Formats: sequence, structure tokens, C-alpha cells
Amino acid sequence: MCLEINDEYTLAREIAMNHLNATTQVFLETGTAWENYHPLAWKKGQKAKPDFIGWSGLAPINYLIKHAIGIRINAPENEIIWRINETSRHGIENLRFNGNDKDMNNISLFAAKRTLLTDDIVISSRCEKPFTLTVHIKNITKSFEIACNNNSTLRIKTND
Repeated sequence: MCLEINDEYTLAREIAMNHLNATTQVFLETGTAWENYHPLAWKKGQKAKPDFIGWSGLAPINYLIKHAIGIRINAPENEIIWRINETSRHGIENLRFNGNDKDMNNISLFAAKRTLLTDDIVISSRCEKPFTLTVHIKNITKSFEIACNNNSTLRIKTND
């Protein structure tokens, strides 16, 4: 969070992706998730319980949504902020926010596959209630009011 406050999004993403890659590699090698992980090597931590997802399960989920996919929620402003760093098709389905259990907005957002980072971005969205979508790509920031009339599609030019 401190990195992001200081506009070090690239470094924050690099650190988060390293953690995701490390926990994935340990899982592939051992066949299980661990209670904790070694701080200096891609292996389980000392005195780590296998098949135990306590606090160690929070980081991969958080890093996947915030850094790999790039989605952050600004609930007080009814806003989804999406920092797009990938060219593959990616996004999130059934993201719920803003409201109580019976009144939450349910949003799905997907960026279509692109060949290059400089290609235009096509985003499809589905939601139950209007919200603001702010997209960051390279040095471009654009905000859109998503009205939620079934499925919406946006095309964002990256070479403006």
C-alpha cells in the first residue's frame, strides 16, 4: 500500500507477482498450500502446516485481484479502478461491492485479448447498478459512467 501511495505501481505489481509465482511454484512442487512461506526462498516456511490456509491465503487472493488483474474498489465513490497491464483476456466476474448483502452491486469486467500493449483495449462489462469505471493504461487515465443496460462494451484508444 505504501508503494501505491507513492505512485510505485510497477514495483508493487512486481513484488506481488513474485509472491504469486513463488506460492504457485511451491504448490506445484509439494501439492499443497502452506500455513506460511520462507521469506528468502521459494519454499514452505519453517514449522508450516500443509493444507492450511489461514492468513497465508489472503495475500494471493488480494495480489491476484489488485495486481495481476489490476482491479481496485473505491466503494465510497462507487468506483472500480482498473490498472490494465496485461494483453491476455482477463478480468473479474461477479465482483460484489457497495451495499448490504441484499443490495450489493454485482459487476463483471473483461478486457479482450490484445496482441500488443499499444493496441486499443476493448472492455465488456455487466452490472446490476451504475458505477464509475476508471481505467489506467500506460500514461492514460479515462473514466466512464457505466449505466448497466445489460452488457456494455468500451473501446479505449491507447495511442491518443
